[in-house]
Amino acid sequence: MICEFCVKAILASGKPWGYHQKTLSDLQTSSACVFCARLLQDVEERCATSSPPLTDAANWPLHRWSVRRPGRIRESADAVIVTFRPTSHDGDRGTGQHDEQPAVETALPERAFYLFPEEGKIAIKLVRY
Repeated sequence: MICEFCVKAILASGKPWGYHQKTLSDLQTSSACVFCARLLQDVEERCATSSPPLTDAANWPLHRWSVRRPGRIRESADAVIVTFRPTSHDGDRGTGQHDEQPAVETALPERAFYLFPEEGKIAIKLVRY
């Protein structure tokens, strides 16, 4: 299952990239989503094993997504690759203004999801880099 937020913000947006969930509570609310659940698990594992905690609002969003379609031939299905990369925070976030604080490294893994249309539904395969 893919949550309504991810469908609207990622798959139906028509944009090649953007930022994922804005807060930890947003990510937890969408935990039934295949994207959000995997990213939440990464965040929880990271919080359990190192510091500083990622719950601080200044560290969010933690992921930047990008969508691409690999080359295809006539017989192939229209596959989509959604990649989530950790963000490093320098205070910008599209405002054009930077804080004086150094970037925060999140130490989260990059995740790629391969989406393949399959008889009226979407098959999803997760790849960890």
